Amino acid sequence: MSIDDCERASREIEREIEAAGLIQDAFDLQVSSPGVERPIVTDDDIRRNTGRRVLVETRERILGVTAFRGVLRGLEGDALKLEGDSGEGIPIPRSLLVLARQDFEADLRAPGKGPRSPGKRDRRGIVGGSSS
Repeated sequence: MSIDDCERASREIEREIEAAGLIQDAFDLQVSSPGVERPIVTDDDIRRNTGRRVLVETRERILGVTAFRGVLRGLEGDALKLEGDSGEGIPIPRSLLVLARQDFEADLRAPGKGPRSPGKRDRRGIVGGSSS
């Protein structure tokens, strides 16, 4: 959903509210989209994000940590299939998911630092490294 889509929706909804007389005072309706921070929850979300870098947090430790970065490779049974930076496959059971979303921070990491060593954890315990 683009900004233009949000503006168009806002104008159309405002017209309908005004026509129905639902709000008597002046108002400003704001429509937005969750964008890249949208959680990955449904099978369709997983399909749309397959091949993208994601951040996944779990309620229990897997491989000694609860947060992972990598490329989402889809579903394998009832587990997210995540590919870590060193190419290792990490199955993450959906029942343990706290959060899964695109890793928009991957693009914001400082250039020139290079990837962390494969399999190493950063200071927050996240497996994987940057995509540079």
